[in-house]
Amino acid sequence: MLNFEELFTILFEDPQLMSRLEKIALLHEKEFPEIAILNRKRERLVLELNDMVRELYRISTNGIDYNRLMQGQEGIISYFEIEGISNKKSGIRDPYINTKIIKKATTESILGKLNEIVRILKLVSS
Repeated sequence: MLNFEELFTILFEDPQLMSRLEKIALLHEKEFPEIAILNRKRERLVLELNDMVRELYRISTNGIDYNRLMQGQEGIISYFEIEGISNKKSGIRDPYINTKIIKKATTESILGKLNEIVRILKLVSS
């Protein structure tokens, strides 16, 4: 019985075997269109992941001078503080919003606004 490394060695060293396996794989892909759909989804997710890695690289603190960032000379800082008013007469604010007790439409509205801000920040940073 071949181990994993030996099997890969044979696979890569034998072009005829590789060609036959590719033909078989293409036949199966044509037989099952779900495979093509999954491949497109995977490619889209890989591109999205690459974009996220690039974004993380761009916002890495290694290359950003904190003082210049705070003075607005470099980069973008966003800070959001969402509070609920627990007592409307006294104006006491509660920093915790329990989304399970507020209306679904309110929660969706908050999420929609935050997603809109994220979209705008992406446009500004690109």
